Amino acid sequence: MGQFSILDWGVATEQGSRAHQEDRYTCLPPDQFSTPTPQNLAYFAVYDGHGGIDVADHARKTLHNRIAANLSLANGEYENAISNALKEQDQQLYRDYAAGMNDAAEIGSTVALCLVDLTARELIVANIGDSHIVLAEPEGSGYRPRRLTRSHAPSSPGEKARIEKAGGYVRRSAGDNRIGMQNSTLTAHSTNYMMKKEGSIDILSRRQKKGTINMSRALGDLQYKQPLNESIPTHIANAETSTGCFTAAKADFISNTPHINHYIPPTDPLPPSSAAEPLSKRKSVLILATDGVGNFVNDAPLCEFVAEKTSLGVRAEDVAKEIVGDCAEKRGSDNCTCVVVVMGDV
Repeated sequence: MGQFSILDWGVATEQGSRAHQEDRYTCLPPDQFSTPTPQNLAYFAVYDGHGGIDVADHARKTLHNRIAANLSLANGEYENAISNALKEQDQQLYRDYAAGMNDAAEIGSTVALCLVDLTARELIVANIGDSHIVLAEPEGSGYRPRRLTRSHAPSSPGEKARIEKAGGYVRRSAGDNRIGMQNSTLTAHSTNYMMKKEGSIDILSRRQKKGTINMSRALGDLQYKQPLNESIPTHIANAETSTGCFTAAKADFISNTPHINHYIPPTDPLPPSSAAEPLSKRKSVLILATDGVGNFVNDAPLCEFVAEKTSLGVRAEDVAKEIVGDCAEKRGSDNCTCVVVVMGDV
């Protein structure tokens, strides 16, 4: 049992009760994911956009290519390849924003991705934001849920300290913890951009002043990142924190540095209670989901449902459709996206 094989995979997405569908996804089995490494790799990812679709759409189309093209990938340095690609993604968004080609100052996206190294039997998981990845692992006669991602919320002590050190702040607003700026406003560059796009800076300055972002890591959201958060005129400063002078942010308030989990599943899981099911036939199931799923279904019942359905031969796509269909019918539902990947040992 030295390698993984992908036995089945499928994806489904629903708009839920939201006015727009801002979720995106990318699913590339090994024969569709071309890389310079001899390893047999697959790529699966979900992106949950907020404020618009530009950043999530950009990630859907280009992030996997940046990872594949990064020199670190060819050397087996998966973590570096992913981190570098996310930084490059934001750099490109900024260049396009400076050229007036997008609204990435106000638009952002989560990322939850998994590189499956089938040759080495390893999972390299990375995320920014609150989309998540769970692995249903065989254990005994059932399955154990293993959360492979970490949600990035402004209220967590480490994130709050990082934001405040950078010059931002976290406050309670609209029932959630959100990021604001010590003297909320714009750089000269972003002011010029908004004057060109909207005729005034009111829209963006109000957004910053209110503090509307309830996650601490994301792609895009450039108004909360350098260089757009560097110079802060006081004439539209937050009244609670105004000092009557210009303030320079020291770092990004919203980070594009991912949480990375390089996970090697055990090759000898606990045996099933029935000797009729050999270990080599037991499957692991990888589940990627946006928070429209995670808000309604906890990891344990989600893994139990998916493992049971796939073990009965239900197609991964149909399982994903049932999950998002159920979540989308809930009152106050968000955009819902779920990717299901069934893996076995060979």
